[in-house]
Amino acid sequence: MAHINKTLLLVFFCFACSKNHLLYQTWLPISVDRENDSTNLNQQDYLDFAFTITKNNIKYQGLRGYPISEEKIKITLNKKIELHEKFDSSYYDIINLTRDSLKLKYYSSFFQNRVQGFIPFPVYKINKSFNELNELLINNYWEIEVDGFRYELEFKRQSPIHKSPIYDWKFDYFGFNCLIHCFKNKNYIYTDGAYLDIENINNTNILSLKSYFKKLNYNFFITELTSNAINANLITQNNITKVNFNKIDLDSNTFNFIYDKLISNKLHVEKTEFLKDTATANNSRFLIYNKVLENSVIKSSDLQNRQITYSLYPDSTFEIHNKNNLLLTGKWQLYAKGQLVNLIEDWDEMTERHITNYKIPGGIFYIKNYNEDEFIIQKAEELYINDSTFITDMTLQKWR
Repeated sequence: MAHINKTLLLVFFCFACSKNHLLYQTWLPISVDRENDSTNLNQQDYLDFAFTITKNNIKYQGLRGYPISEEKIKITLNKKIELHEKFDSSYYDIINLTRDSLKLKYYSSFFQNRVQGFIPFPVYKINKSFNELNELLINNYWEIEVDGFRYELEFKRQSPIHKSPIYDWKFDYFGFNCLIHCFKNKNYIYTDGAYLDIENINNTNILSLKSYFKKLNYNFFITELTSNAINANLITQNNITKVNFNKIDLDSNTFNFIYDKLISNKLHVEKTEFLKDTATANNSRFLIYNKVLENSVIKSSDLQNRQITYSLYPDSTFEIHNKNNLLLTGKWQLYAKGQLVNLIEDWDEMTERHITNYKIPGGIFYIKNYNEDEFIIQKAEELYINDSTFITDMTLQKWR
């Protein structure tokens, strides 16, 4: 009987070992179920780390520029991964393990229960170097289509990499930044800055975009590079979506024509249409607690009665007037494709806007169409109603 028990124990032990070899690899998290998780992390934060499990360690490698960290572990016969943390007794329960998937339940006295699902980390080897990928991104203008939206992307090289004096991670993610121009139904929606990070994990290049203000979080697994395109996979819990970064060829003649027309004369808002498409129009009301002066705002009647003018000067400065009242000054920039203009308030104007008297904002406007005589402009406007109350409306304006 004792001999039989030893044999059964040996069989169980060998079975456990045979399953463990499936565990020892790099895993990509694709889902998380937070039952009683008291951390301040959002859902995406749990999906931004690759897990490499070996017999004695777990290595966490961030997809967004976070530092690599390791923990010593012990894998027990009752399907537990014990973590040797300094201040806490934590462990993972192995709920399910197959060749194609892994599900772990995390227990900690601090963070409570969390269930994460994983797939084996994909391997997409490309015949281009890491630096070639960087240079291809930075020196070109790109577009992608994801989740029904079209994004035009500008990657810019920033100042040398800054590192936190406290934590060992990079502030500006490889010294690159990304400006995202978002479109839907042929309408311009918004422009947003984003973090850009490029990592190489498991011989695969991952390009990650995370916007500052919008809920735009994507990890693109690069599968192929050509001189005109970057092909990638976007991996989610239920799907692998192919996404192509297509290079946009810029027309310098078009750019120069638009630029020359913008600076040639004072531009009058001749006609305004208020867009009702909920995909582009905010229509949100808000209250300003600073003092609001009647001669420093724009009302819908000002647009309809052709009171607003824009002056864009060759020295990159601009002025906005309502009749004879100067509303705003600052710097302006025409983006590479010649369709988007950025109005950047002077610092003194911004200070006054937030501290003392309200000032209209600058922001981005989109040149939707143009000819020799006029521009058709799509622009979000903060319009004054009354009693310090404003509404944000997306408008279509004819400038002449």
